[in-house]
Amino acid sequence: LPGKSCKLVPVESAYIHDMRWQSEAAPEGMEEVHADVPENVSLRFGVRPLSEVLAGECSMGDGSDWLEVTGQHEPLTRRLRNILKDYPWQSLIKEMLQNAEDAGARHFRVLIDRRERADKSLLTREMAGLQGACLWFYNDSVF
Repeated sequence: LPGKSCKLVPVESAYIHDMRWQSEAAPEGMEEVHADVPENVSLRFGVRPLSEVLAGECSMGDGSDWLEVTGQHEPLTRRLRNILKDYPWQSLIKEMLQNAEDAGARHFRVLIDRRERADKSLLTREMAGLQGACLWFYNDSVF
């Protein structure tokens, strides 16, 4: 496939840049697929996302990753919160639109929901601070 340098790159040496919020350099010996190549085409050819390539570098060779081996653990809710906190909101909308397109959606909608919500049925009182305006994303396909 054509790389960012406009030269052909073997599939195993190419990656899809799915971590735009990061400005890390390309892994050694690899090149980003050219921006004109649609992501779904790259995936069909077997090109791996950058996140997968970098995660593979953390492997210990026995199926576990270095976080598990060293006893490190981060709760899923904290991990998701940190990912969303570091993710530019403008990119979130683009990502949702790209997911809809990749899934073959014909319709994509974004709804700003400003409704007031009751806090009587929440698990804890502290959750009341999370009640407020939100964005809803809709598409007519399954991703």
